[in-house]
Amino acid sequence: MAKLALHRFDQKGLGPTCSGIIGVDEAGRGCFAGPVMAAAVFVPKELYEHREFLKTFKGANDSKQLSADERSYYFEQLQQWRGREGLSWAHAEGSVAEVEAFNIVGATVLAMRRSLEGLPLELPCFEQADDLPLFISTEPIESAAELSPLIWVDGRPLKALKYPHTAWVQGDGKSLAIALASVIAKVTRDRLMIHLHAQCPQYGFNQHKGYGTSMHREAIKMHGPSIHHRLSFLSTVHFDQDEMFFTEK
Repeated sequence: MAKLALHRFDQKGLGPTCSGIIGVDEAGRGCFAGPVMAAAVFVPKELYEHREFLKTFKGANDSKQLSADERSYYFEQLQQWRGREGLSWAHAEGSVAEVEAFNIVGATVLAMRRSLEGLPLELPCFEQADDLPLFISTEPIESAAELSPLIWVDGRPLKALKYPHTAWVQGDGKSLAIALASVIAKVTRDRLMIHLHAQCPQYGFNQHKGYGTSMHREAIKMHGPSIHHRLSFLSTVHFDQDEMFFTEK
């Protein structure tokens, strides 16, 4: 059975009271260093019938399935489309300090909430986390009010997100809105890590973007962790405690 085109998958969820779909995804969740980055992209209902838009983003997919050049291309296209026909997007991060304080799930939720709150849209939310049911990927919710957007999140349901949402496992390879969010999150985070490389070139952030490659592990063993590292992620990396912390000169 052929895979359903990403925009067709989204179209199946568009009801009469739905103004469009907000795709939400993150990048950098499993990294040793740097923040976790989230992005939210609102694709208005009308764009799912817009030939130029669909042609432009025909090859968009889970950012992990795209080359760096392809990700950069789609990111530049999203910048050009931003504000056109109602399309909007925002990105936000959960800092290293927040990863350490609230664990990676808590920091990811914070980043996703911030990205949603960065959109120029009114979003329905629950006043208390206890009021928020856990939505499952096989039972998508419908928009709660007239002409309100659906929020689709990649992965598992996040009760603390506070916004009613549907979670899709591997959603960045199913939904166009989520795929576009994954591109924004990945590109913005990669560029941030390249910036951090200029501060701490010893670690090679420009190459591995903070992931736990053998090169990165060896650099941590040699130099100790920097202020950009998540200490809670380094339990398998043995380094000289006297080297904590390396800071840029």
